[in-house]
Amino acid sequence: MTDEKPKGTSLKKVSVTYKAPPGDSKVIEAFGHTFYHGKAEDVTVDERTLGKLRNNKHFEVGKETDVDAAKPDPAAEKAADEAAQKEDEAKLAAQGGPPPQRGAVLNKPVPPAEDEHKKEDTAKHGKGFQEAETHKK
Repeated sequence: MTDEKPKGTSLKKVSVTYKAPPGDSKVIEAFGHTFYHGKAEDVTVDERTLGKLRNNKHFEVGKETDVDAAKPDPAAEKAADEAAQKEDEAKLAAQGGPPPQRGAVLNKPVPPAEDEHKKEDTAKHGKGFQEAETHKK
């Protein structure tokens, strides 16, 4: 996948405000962005998407400005990705590690210690098992 844009298409930075219809959700994801009812969002879109936004009655579009077509620094992008990954790992560690996998036993049964098992047997049966009087014939 390349970062090149189609010929004849320029990127525009524009302020867009979403106006939710009555009874509809106050948050919407459209055109690759998340919009909140009544809150202006600065987005970068191509001319085609800008036209769609302008023609949609639920969006108010401000004045657009051209975006410099210079590519971002790959080293800066890599450093930002690594920082985000470290932050995610720190959050995961603070939450107690990754979630259990499907089918994992969450509460493993702990077998009693051998001495405790012997104590239980002698408490229930005395020194040894003896046949009850009612079962003798």
